[in-house]
Amino acid sequence: DIHEEPEKLKQLSDFCDICSGNTTLHLACMLLKKEAVSILVSMTNVDIKRTNNQGQTCLHMIFDRCAPYYVYGFFQALLITSNDSNNLNEIFGILTSHSSELLCLKDKNGENCLHLACRASMLALVKRIIHDKPELVTQTNSEGSSPLHVACASADIYIVSFLLEQQSVNVCNLNKEKQTVFHIVAKRNEYKIFLLLKKHSTFHLDVLCKKNVAGDTCLHIICSDFYSNYEMILDTRNEAPHIINIENKNGETALHLCPELLLFQHQINNFNLTKKNSKHQNPIFVLLEKLKNLNLGHYLHFRKNLLPNYNDLTPSKCSEIWKQVIKVPSFKKCINQKNGEQRIILHFICANFNNDLALKETMIDSVLSISASSTAAIDGNFETPFHILARLDLRFFDKVCKKYSNIDLSTQDSDGNTPLHLLCSQHLFYTEDFPIDKLVTYDPENADFTNTSYENADVSIVNKEGNTALHMACSMNCPYYIKCFSRGLKNINLHNKEGKAPVHCLNYGRNSAFSSCWQVLSAHPSFDPNVTDKKQMTILHYQCASFNPDFSLIEYLLGHKAINLDLVTSNNHTCLDLAKANAMCNSEKISHLIDILVTNSCKIPFTEESSFSRFMKPHHGIYYRVHNANV
Repeated sequence: DIHEEPEKLKQLSDFCDICSGNTTLHLACMLLKKEAVSILVSMTNVDIKRTNNQGQTCLHMIFDRCAPYYVYGFFQALLITSNDSNNLNEIFGILTSHSSELLCLKDKNGENCLHLACRASMLALVKRIIHDKPELVTQTNSEGSSPLHVACASADIYIVSFLLEQQSVNVCNLNKEKQTVFHIVAKRNEYKIFLLLKKHSTFHLDVLCKKNVAGDTCLHIICSDFYSNYEMILDTRNEAPHIINIENKNGETALHLCPELLLFQHQINNFNLTKKNSKHQNPIFVLLEKLKNLNLGHYLHFRKNLLPNYNDLTPSKCSEIWKQVIKVPSFKKCINQKNGEQRIILHFICANFNNDLALKETMIDSVLSISASSTAAIDGNFETPFHILARLDLRFFDKVCKKYSNIDLSTQDSDGNTPLHLLCSQHLFYTEDFPIDKLVTYDPENADFTNTSYENADVSIVNKEGNTALHMACSMNCPYYIKCFSRGLKNINLHNKEGKAPVHCLNYGRNSAFSSCWQVLSAHPSFDPNVTDKKQMTILHYQCASFNPDFSLIEYLLGHKAINLDLVTSNNHTCLDLAKANAMCNSEKISHLIDILVTNSCKIPFTEESSFSRFMKPHHGIYYRVHNANV
């Protein structure tokens, strides 16, 4: 107890903690013990200017009790009791009355007591210090920050206001990180202090455009804050209109950091959407990423405080936001710009928004309505936007291609595939219950492809496997696209690298669309029933070798004036040979097939020279059937 045993305190006056370098006076000041401080400073053996290991004097220590701490990156001042506050003010008076030089001494961080008072938001002490030592207003700490920088970081508008009244203050000064006070206020999102600083006599417009070491202007910092103050953004831009397009070291403008600003084009009308950041993204790509997340229900990616007209921010608002964005004058200039993946805006739209096709269609329409928009641009995977769309949604792809006649469907990817190749190859997993032809409206008689992108596509292009788009459509038994692609070919009997013509690619047992497919192919002027593959087999050969032949197709082929029933396979088999060999497996249907073949061609001999004669005679098939019947 200092009151009862002051002598013990005097005995400890020379005490110094080896680890921290704090003397008894340092500790008394830190604990705000007014009586102890009064006794110690009166002693001749106490050096009032002595510093601890951090370079702090006893005057620095009185601010330790109210030193601010960080919360989410910002200073927050500790609340001290009124009694502590009174003691602090009295101790300050005791110390400075003994030595006014204490006011000017700096600690290891280069901070004097004015810096500390500003950080602790102690207006009364700030006034006393400046009254005694007005020159301290311009002194900076080791970071190059003046008391005004520190006061702005503490967001104390009263101290800032008082400091601005001092004649030597300059709001344009930079610290070592090249920050002005506007950078600091922007980080704290303090609009009132921002307005206060702007009114100062030393303010000029260029200060708002100054960059810190990261290349950020104060507007970059404001826009980086998720809870940005729109009024501060607008005010900053109005003061310096060109600031909106200034880039930082990452190539980012304020629009990259806050693409929501595009919705305020009626107030900010000098957007440059062509500038790219270090990821080669223009602001539209950044906004599209946010719209994609919003469309998926992740609304937190948007700053609702910057969307006053979108309080009920839901996926349905994506369309409204997009319609505002495309009104920006420079939108047309950036539609063909590529990002880091070498994709243009149309690539991104085609690859996303798959759970809201109405929105996707609106966005595609807005891009394709611009005459300069490219549908042939390839990305890093050598794909156009419509390669991507063809893989994702056949029905939607068909709708868009019928809507426009200028879509490029002839560009090839690294495998030689055009979008039309991918259109069918993606659906290999479809089954009888969900065939490809059910995905699109198919009317064999009335399907019309005039004035569509299909009409202008080069369907003769082959991929690395030698397949045309018609080969792919036939392999999927899709009569809709067989008709679409065959109408663009003069000759539908082209062979791929496996030696197959499109008619050989038809999947006989795949689904009920097989009949429609061969009817579409056979109606083409160049249809040749005698076209063979590598095995020298025609489609009739394959039907005769099938366990479940399509008799309507067989009857059509046999009735075709160009049919040649004398053709033999590479194994020297005729159609009748293949049918006879099949008789033991499916006797009833194959017997009927043999009857049809014999009826339609009496020229077909069944001699000992027949390839199957040594193994099977005509009566063998009859015997086999009788035997099975008896069993």
